[in-house]
Amino acid sequence: MHVYIDESGNFIPGAGGSRFSCGAALVIPQEKESELSKWTGKLLTRWDAENDGKELKGNALSEIRARALIELVRPYDPLLIVVLIDAGKHSDAEIQALISEQAKKITANVTDKHHPDLVKELNALKGRWERLSLQLAVQAFTFFALIEHVLRLSTLYYAQRLPAELGAFRWVLDAKDPAKITPYEEVWSDLLKPFLQATFMAKPLDAMEGADYSAYKAFDFAEELPEETKKRIPAKELAAANPTDLRKIMADLRFENSNLIGLRLVDMLASIVRRGFAGNLRIDGWRYAGRLMVCRNPMVSVLELSSTPRIGKVLDDEVMLSVIRELSRYCKDMVHNRTIR
Repeated sequence: MHVYIDESGNFIPGAGGSRFSCGAALVIPQEKESELSKWTGKLLTRWDAENDGKELKGNALSEIRARALIELVRPYDPLLIVVLIDAGKHSDAEIQALISEQAKKITANVTDKHHPDLVKELNALKGRWERLSLQLAVQAFTFFALIEHVLRLSTLYYAQRLPAELGAFRWVLDAKDPAKITPYEEVWSDLLKPFLQATFMAKPLDAMEGADYSAYKAFDFAEELPEETKKRIPAKELAAANPTDLRKIMADLRFENSNLIGLRLVDMLASIVRRGFAGNLRIDGWRYAGRLMVCRNPMVSVLELSSTPRIGKVLDDEVMLSVIRELSRYCKDMVHNRTIR
């Protein structure tokens, strides 16, 4: 499967009030991407021509065009996964404390038994992480949570419908500078795999009885796990199967120019959803984005950054609740009819 990732919003903390930003992933089955790209490309070419030849962005979509885009994409059974954060409700001090706490974890297990080159490399990574701006750190935490959700939801969904898609993951992110990897992209990429590996060892992926995970076995650990690593894995997971090797799943990760069809689509869809929460796109423009999302509670994950990044509750935020309720009216079922016995 191909996973296209982009963001919408500025992720700037500390000003008070609501300032919604989000990370979004559009998961497209590989066997359907060629046809989807062909028809979407024709539509976007026409819209660009009507926009004086300039590439139309998601923040400029009208309600009519937003709905037309959703309806064009829907038959190809993609998944739209969104992690939202209200950056304005997080102070600079909170984000800085969280950066420092996460930095300590990078070298927490380093001892004098480790090779000096590895120790040097980890200390350098820690320094690069600590030098990130608050804005980029908020975005990084949002993307960490987003990719975790992509893996949890896409494997459950496609194992029931298109199980061969679980045999390969291609991750494509919008490059900030097409000519080179930026310092932010470099440190984010270096931290992503160990961050997710620790997450999935503590809480492994769910599996659905009756679904086909045979293609996914390609991502099992091939080698014996170290004893220290085994201690951090739940006994049930160790007994059932080999844990997932996140190095393999994330091996094909690239930063590409934003003119790729998949990146243009996720840019527009991320903007549609964020504008729904921000209140600057009328309901007919964003409500049907739920048709690209799988039914769950909540439909859109809301990230809270405190002592530990976590998906929070939205019960006390009526704006979030009203948008999530409306999206939930149109979501697609996680469980496929063939899986029910």
